[in-house]
Amino acid sequence: MTINVEALPGEPIIIATFEEPMDYHQDAPWMFQRFIELRDTDLDGYSRYYTIIDTNGVRAGFSDIVATLGESKAAREKRRADRPVTLALVGSGALMDLASKAMGQSQYGGYGMRLYTSLDAALDAIRAELADITAIES
Repeated sequence: MTINVEALPGEPIIIATFEEPMDYHQDAPWMFQRFIELRDTDLDGYSRYYTIIDTNGVRAGFSDIVATLGESKAAREKRRADRPVTLALVGSGALMDLASKAMGQSQYGGYGMRLYTSLDAALDAIRAELADITAIES
């Protein structure tokens, strides 16, 4: 696999890092399945979780984006109402902007997806949100 997917220890965050060479038709379904596996095992005990897809290591074309969006719709069928997910995309350029906006459309799963230019920026935003949630719940 050319996608590394890992849950961060002690945090409800999963990071998928894309690397070349990518076969989006093979790798994207595996990535979404791995998200679900980690959600149901490593992230047990959290009421919500976050996934970050870091595409800074690849040059995706339009057809690659469409293939990945199609897989996000298939993954939607395995959503759990009791475990909401927030998605973040790390990348830049018009295609990544298009992908982040498309994920909010019902035909691609109806997920909201935030776009960041770096993994650090995505992690900072998510951790700030988690701190706010923790403060409210306390």
